[in-house]
Amino acid sequence: MSTRIALVAAWDEVARAAATSALLVDLPDALVIQHDLSPGGDLSRRCWDAGSLIDQSWIRLEHGCISCATREDLVPTLTSVLRERAWTHVVVSLPLTAAPEAVTWPLWEAIRHHELDARLAAVLAIADETGLVEDVFGDDLLADRGLALSGGDERAVGEAACAQLDFADVIATLGIPDETTGAALDHLAGDRPRMLVHELDAAALMARTHDFMAAQARTDPTGPHHHRSTDCHGVWTLVLTSDRPLHPGRLYDQVELIGAGRLRSKGLTWVPSRPEMVVAWEGAGGQLSIGDAGLWAEAQQRHTRLVITGIDEADRGRVERAFRDILLTDHEAADLSHWDCDDGLDRWLG
Repeated sequence: MSTRIALVAAWDEVARAAATSALLVDLPDALVIQHDLSPGGDLSRRCWDAGSLIDQSWIRLEHGCISCATREDLVPTLTSVLRERAWTHVVVSLPLTAAPEAVTWPLWEAIRHHELDARLAAVLAIADETGLVEDVFGDDLLADRGLALSGGDERAVGEAACAQLDFADVIATLGIPDETTGAALDHLAGDRPRMLVHELDAAALMARTHDFMAAQARTDPTGPHHHRSTDCHGVWTLVLTSDRPLHPGRLYDQVELIGAGRLRSKGLTWVPSRPEMVVAWEGAGGQLSIGDAGLWAEAQQRHTRLVITGIDEADRGRVERAFRDILLTDHEAADLSHWDCDDGLDRWLG
């Protein structure tokens, strides 16, 4: 039987350690491979099983991207490890705050092309529920907490957290979330399985089969992002839709009214000055990214669809009003032929 592999992603050291330990205790014949940023600035790789540390190595970084370095090292390491011994289970513990999508892709490709005799079971995201709401919706940067993966890592904690939560097949917390945190997870994670770390069913986790394309679609801001959760305990989600584009001038002037603050947002839109361009929208941790996501398909109806989740009721009204105001009016939308001009959005859209 081929080796079954699970990936563990976290932005909190205690949460990551608790999850890897729980899996190792429950899984017979399991190996943990963990990558970290070493004190000297290089990539550290440790391999251990339930009995002992098997290997510890340091990889000299040729560039500043820890996620890329982990990605480049993981498949060769797994190939070497599995050549020496046919481990039944491998738990890949990712560097804290690393985006699992970037590391999972080459692993998925290697398995798909039969370069690695293994099965990718699941990606597991672990969180400390006591700080999850503030982590996702607050405005702390990773650098503020000593969690930046490089000197140029300017991500917010919320950005890193959402990249892990969105991509994960299963989400676990250290303890029982309070009502607000539970509601926030309902809105952020939808119907994906959630459980406590100490209740993890390791065998069931390893029996899963990771669907990379579905996980990737969850992280794509322009994806459908179906929303079914009920607003409760102060947590709300707005699904803002329209066939009309956003007015580029009002968007530039009022973007903070709709995108800034304690919000998690994702979606797509368009502006009349660039009618062929899909504009991606994604925000978390007090930051907002607006960028070029390619071209509308020939048969695709151009539209705006933004899914915005918040935890402060006052923000909800502000976002709704700003969205209505930024949309083109009936008069402006009646003739879109005169928008071929400088729209002031080069800073965002190139």
